[in-house]
Amino acid sequence: MALPHAGVSIEANARHRMSITSSIKRFHRRATASGSPFRFLRKGWLNLRHPGATWARARAARPLVEAQEPWFQERTTELAANGFVYGGDEIDAGLLAELDRQAMARVESPSDGRDLSKFAKEFIKEEDLRSDSIFVRFALQPAVLKVACAYFGGRVPVLDDIQLLLSHGSQFTGRWQDSQLWHRDYNDARMLKFWVYLNDVTKTEDGPFTYLPYPASRKVPNNFFPGRVSDDALQASGLAGQAKEILGERLRTFYIDTGRCYHLGSRLQEGRTRYAYLATFVSHAPLYPSNNGMKVATGASEIERLALTP
Repeated sequence: MALPHAGVSIEANARHRMSITSSIKRFHRRATASGSPFRFLRKGWLNLRHPGATWARARAARPLVEAQEPWFQERTTELAANGFVYGGDEIDAGLLAELDRQAMARVESPSDGRDLSKFAKEFIKEEDLRSDSIFVRFALQPAVLKVACAYFGGRVPVLDDIQLLLSHGSQFTGRWQDSQLWHRDYNDARMLKFWVYLNDVTKTEDGPFTYLPYPASRKVPNNFFPGRVSDDALQASGLAGQAKEILGERLRTFYIDTGRCYHLGSRLQEGRTRYAYLATFVSHAPLYPSNNGMKVATGASEIERLALTP
């Protein structure tokens, strides 16, 4: 009786090891992919790794969040319940005017913008990422930082990104893609984006930011590893009627948790543009850490240094 050749066993073992290795790598890719349900386990582990940072950020935020003005209670209650709230008179009018001037000066030369997609340009430059820049100072003004600290459990979050986005309609209108489809962001378990409309967005044709409140977003059917959701799928779920368009005149401000709320934007009619400022806050231990590129200038306060340091 002939015995199996030793080379056959070695080859079979090698194939078996490769199969196991491939399965492990495939599982790792899916477990760490954007939107993976395993992100909740990972988030818990990341928080446990930074006990000192958690304490320091809570200590720095305490003086801000302890004062319970009526506007603050209103903003934080609505934000916690629905994942969205408008800004109001608490926003510093002087800083808002300065932001408006600088942002409009920046967009006067469209060729200076950097293409982000087929329908959007970015106008933030490297020199704008300093703590003494109006684009950073506006995000870190006391009222905005107060809301952000409260939303992140009474701790100072990190200003992960600032943007000046010019969106425009194109021939692609009607065949939505990328951020024009319903989706959530998965940079962190909880995110907060602070928006300012820099031109009038008063009609659907202007491409308003559109979202589903958090209670409705929880009911959106999606895969175990979630992806983007079409209008037809949302309509079939019976939730489309709960979608809300954020319309407003220029300099309208609002806060939105794009990690908890399904949302879309930039659905502009051809020939129209939408210009907006966005500041994105994440926790000090985000699921997908990134270098925010922020520079702390001389004279920055402790809370500003913490907010700019990942």
